[in-house]
Order: sequence, then C-alpha cells, then structure tokens
Amino acid sequence: MNRDATLPKADAGKYLASPELHALLMAMPVKERLRAILEREDARETVEALSPQDFFFTVMELGREDAIPLLTMARVQQLDLLFGLEWWGKDRVQPAKALEWIDLLARGSRRKLLEWLSHADFELLVTLFKKWIHVAAAPEEIDPLEAMDQLPANTLDDHFYWDARYPQHEDLLKNLLSILFEVNRGFYTQLLQHVIWASEAEMEEEAYRFHRGRMEDQAIPDFFDALEIYRAVSTREILPRQVGVMDSAIIDSPAPAFAFALVPRGDLLAAAVRGIEDRGMRDTLQWELAALANKVVTADRMSLEAPETLRKAMDKAAACVSLGMETLAMETGVGAPEIVQTCFLEHLFRLGHSQAVQIRNRMQRILRTGWLSRWPHGLHCIDPEWNEAVELLLEPTPRILRQRSKTDTLKPAADHMRNREDLRYGEALVAMIEALRKVYEALDPRADCLQAVIWYDGHIRGMEDVTIGAMVLTAAANCTWRRRWNLEPIVLGEWPDLFPRLVPEELAATLFQGLNSWVADNAEGHMLQNYMQPVLDAYAREMEPFLQERKVPDPRLVRFFLFRED
Repeated sequence: MNRDATLPKADAGKYLASPELHALLMAMPVKERLRAILEREDARETVEALSPQDFFFTVMELGREDAIPLLTMARVQQLDLLFGLEWWGKDRVQPAKALEWIDLLARGSRRKLLEWLSHADFELLVTLFKKWIHVAAAPEEIDPLEAMDQLPANTLDDHFYWDARYPQHEDLLKNLLSILFEVNRGFYTQLLQHVIWASEAEMEEEAYRFHRGRMEDQAIPDFFDALEIYRAVSTREILPRQVGVMDSAIIDSPAPAFAFALVPRGDLLAAAVRGIEDRGMRDTLQWELAALANKVVTADRMSLEAPETLRKAMDKAAACVSLGMETLAMETGVGAPEIVQTCFLEHLFRLGHSQAVQIRNRMQRILRTGWLSRWPHGLHCIDPEWNEAVELLLEPTPRILRQRSKTDTLKPAADHMRNREDLRYGEALVAMIEALRKVYEALDPRADCLQAVIWYDGHIRGMEDVTIGAMVLTAAANCTWRRRWNLEPIVLGEWPDLFPRLVPEELAATLFQGLNSWVADNAEGHMLQNYMQPVLDAYAREMEPFLQERKVPDPRLVRFFLFRED
C-alpha cells in the first residue's frame, strides 16, 4: 500500500512539519511507520521533521539494525538526543555503547557520520577517543624507525601512533581517524594532542555539561529533578498554567507527537485533549506530557534498552494525570477539558499519584504494624486468589488487577489506577484485608504449635504455605466433624471418613456462619465472605469430581486443609 495517498507531502526543499502527519505516523505500529516513511518521495524530509523524541522512540522500537535507514536521514539534533540518551550513564559516557552506535551510523552513511563528527562537541570527542584508543607522539629527537618498537602500531602521519582499547572495533576506529585526517588534518592533530595531554576528568565534565543542556532543551530531566513528580500535592496547591509561556528551546523544536499517540483512548486525559483545537495549547500539552513520561523513565530507573519503556512510562503518566483530573473535577466542579488547559499536567500527575499512594500506605501499615506483622511469613498467608492484587497495591506506584472486558475470560491484567472507581477498588481491597484481622484473632493461630505438628508430606509443607483460607477451611472442617471451631490440622486417619461430609455447599454454609459470628457488623461480614468466596469456588472446582465419583483425594494433593499424622 502506498501511504502517500493518505499522508500529506512536504513542500519541496522544506522540512515537513505537519503536526497532523506526526500524529498519524506516531499512532502507527512501528514497522508500518517505517514503511510509510520509506515509501514517500520526501522520506528524508519526513524523518528530519520528526521531533528528536519521536525519532528516538521510533529508533528504539525498531531496534538498532532495522533503524539504520533512519539514522542515515536524521538531523544532527536527532542523533544528538539518541546518542545522548544511549551513551551516558549518569555523568559518565559509556565508550563501548558509543562505538556500537557509531558503527551503525558508519555502516549506513559515511557522509552522515562525517556530518555528525563535524558538529559533535569537541570535549565529547576528546573524552571518547581517550577511552577508545591509547595515543603516543613520536619523540622528536629519535628517528621514527628506531622508535617503532616502543610506539603503538597504528599511525596515519608518522607522528601520532595509537592502539585500540577495543580490538574488536579497531577497523572502525581506523576509519574514524582516517575520515578526520582526510577532511581536516588540523582538527585531527588538535584532537589527538588533547587525547594525549588534556585531563580526562575535565573533558568529561565539560562534555556532560553540554549533554545535560541538550537533554533539558528536550524536557529530559536528571534523576533528582525527576523525583519531584512523586512529591505529594493537594488540590489546594494546584497552580494555574501561564498560558502562552514556553521555553525558547521548546518553541524551536517540533512537539513530540508520541505524547498524544500513546495515551490510552479510554483515559479521561485522552477525552479531554481530543476536543482541543488550539495548536499552541496542543503543543504545550504534548511537551508537558512528554516531560512527564521522561521523568517517570528517569525516576523509576527504567531501561531505555527495552522498546516498551516509553509506552509504559506514558501509560503511567496518563493514568495518574487522568486520576488527578477526576479528583480535581469532583472537588471544584470544573470540567476535565478546562482543567487540562488551565493546570500543569505535572501537578495533576502528583495529585493522582498521591491519591493512589495513600491507599498503598494503608496496606503497608497492615503489613508492617497490623495483624499481618504477627504472622511470621507476612503476605504469604494471603490466599493466591488475592495475593497478586495485594502485592500490586504495595508497589511504589500502586496498581490493580483489571478485567479486560466483561466478556473476557482471560486472567485480569495489572493496570494503573485511572479513575475514582479504581481508587474505590483499592480502598475496598485494603478494607477487606483489614477485616481479616477478626478472622486471624478468632482462629488465634500459633505458628510454633502448627509448625510442630503439620504434615510435611502434604501440599502445605511448611508454615510459609499456610494461608488464611486454609486455616478457615480447616477450622470449618473440624466444625463439621466435631461440631466445634478449632484450628487443629486434620488427622490423616480421619480423612477418608471426613471428606465425604465436606460437600462444598454445606462447608460454605458452616464457614459463613462462623465468619458472621466473628464480626460486629454486616459490612465486615460481607468483606470476609468476598475474601473466602474465590477460595470456596476453587475448592468446589477441584473437589466436586471426587465427591461425585465417591473417591477420596490423596491428601498430599489437597491444598485447602492442614493435615497432621495420626
């Protein structure tokens, strides 16, 4: 398919700076995006018109080898951002990574490599070559032929001699130095003199200063600035945006189209920006949203090597902004479209994130100082039907399990909290875990006593396998057998006679009767029933076939009860 029929073309000799084209391209799957670009007559202009961040995102999604055609058509500013993000680890340049990218650029286009070399910071080149090669100058008072045994092996001018610190890249380094020597011998001489005599620490520090300036121009923060997004903010602290005020460096660069392209369509943020027609406001929001995603990547120490990193960061940013918008809208009565145009997205992110974190903190208190702290294996006593949901809620940025659709039978997937309904789900989960305190106190499990008698050949082999559900079901089985609630492991010799009585419906009725006797109000009783229902459903699925066939399952394979030997 020729996408020139659907994508607008550039005017001859000009960068194609159409926001509509950028939005179309960045919404495509990356392979389709590359094909759409390469099929255009103005492919080079289309690549050059991408914002540096859109270019970086596309290259990383494609993978290094597949991205070579884009590297050959890129602007220096686009390559600078790509190389800056890939080469620097905190304030230190990573020479091996730099060589790998230089090799890709050289394989794609010698002309493009020369263009980048001619515009690169001198301090960066000195720093890189200091790490790439060992250089020595031929002594003036000694004939070079006599000094050959004492000098490195390679030379272009019988004055500077060098050896590669990365032998596997020796041919590439020869090519780089040959290009510099052929094009500008004076520059070549100055570079190698600095490689020999300049302070590596000073050169790298200066190179990092220029690098940081370029990153800041693209709204990419350092680690400590990025952490600011996790500082809590209240609705009273939300400040209005200064309309029309944008950094000059941002004004001169295309807005990153990936920002809107990656916002999930169902989020409140997507609905709010969909109706904004003012181009200046849309550009401002795209820059703010891209800056948020960049801060998430940096603050969460996410690896840029993973193609999905930016998508995950943008998903989190959009979720927290949407949650913050809904929270502010409920308090102020202002509509979401107006909120997104008058409030900084970072403030909305912080507001939404703090709402979710408050729920996480309540769960952490239960784990650290509440009833869960009394159980020697902590969260392990939460049944598998709920354990993942609790662990997700305890993450630095809390998440929930979400069913993909009402008709979807697949397992729910982890997702960020995106609206007030999600907050209510998290609050209900915390309340349910807190209500289990009544169960724990009623059963009064003595870990040391259970440890001494538990049957270690069973499915529950040790205390780390014991769950609230197993304890409650064991006590309910004892009530069925001996008419009293007692957390005493089932005696193996009694299992053949006991199991036929543990019909799921009757066991559930006994269990719910016990739960309701341990709580003071119906709300807590309902929470406890909600917790136990998936455990009971699993029991019914696994045990009913044995009951129907009048067989007794091997106790070693039964996960719902504690057992002890005779």
